[in-house]
Amino acid sequence: MAGTRVQVIGWQARRLLDAVSPLVWATAGLALVEVLFYIGSIVPLAQRQAALLDDALHHRSSKGAVASTRAPPHVLATDMAAFFQALPRKTQAAKMARRLNEIAEDTGIWIDQIDYRPVPDNDGNLVLYQITLPTKGAYPDLRQFLARAIRDIPGLAVEGVTFQRQRVAEAELDAQFKLTLYMSASNK
Repeated sequence: MAGTRVQVIGWQARRLLDAVSPLVWATAGLALVEVLFYIGSIVPLAQRQAALLDDALHHRSSKGAVASTRAPPHVLATDMAAFFQALPRKTQAAKMARRLNEIAEDTGIWIDQIDYRPVPDNDGNLVLYQITLPTKGAYPDLRQFLARAIRDIPGLAVEGVTFQRQRVAEAELDAQFKLTLYMSASNK
């Protein structure tokens, strides 16, 4: 009797397996892979995250109260004074423009025109010039120009760069640099 019962169960299992479509088997296999991935990857990451959080909380509690990250006012004033001292003076605007042209010439890029537009500073400590610089050149030359300009002209910041090629095979690019030159309002 036990033998026939095992045969009946085996027969019913084969009939059930034959009735299930390959799509169901693929779905079940994918679900199994997802479960194994979750157990193998996500669970260890969650445990690692919990351990790091515990370490951080333990470190914070062992240090006592967290010290303020804000510098004392006299240090901030000194830092700001050094910052403004490092910037070129507003009287040096023409010199900075010539330096930008020299760098362009040295790196082999062509500048048709440079548009300088002063931007007011509410605090009065800075003089800002927004510079729009349409140019042409080979990509390495354009990169070298930008790197040297940032290195050689204190207070120069890159706001945006656009490159465009007229034809795919063309070696030169049309580029437009948007720069801001920060200068100290002080004449000292």
